[in-house]
Amino acid sequence: MKVQLCPECGSGKINKLDVLSGVCRCDACEWAGKEADLVSSNIAGSSLDVAIAVAQTLLLTITQHASIPIGQAMIEAGVLPASSSATTAARLVKAAMLGAHKAILYEVSKIQQEMTDANKS
Repeated sequence: MKVQLCPECGSGKINKLDVLSGVCRCDACEWAGKEADLVSSNIAGSSLDVAIAVAQTLLLTITQHASIPIGQAMIEAGVLPASSSATTAARLVKAAMLGAHKAILYEVSKIQQEMTDANKS
């Protein structure tokens, strides 16, 4: 299944306004642009499989880009002593990444619902 996601918010709620010109709009964040600007991915499976794949990609991206700054912030704040073992540091950083991941997915869901509700009004 080819999935096209909004380049602004990552939502799959894309509305193709004009098939010939390729103009699209995201119903979640109101982004508008060309179909060529959408983030495309081939994912086999149901919409649940797609949602899981997007969530997994988000977690991987958060971990790749934020784990070191989060660990450094924990050391600076005194939450993670600099003398901590690698295992302890990894556990705390993992907890922070999973917490951020859960919070982002929750807020995205809320924002999308608010935008859907506003569009119905």
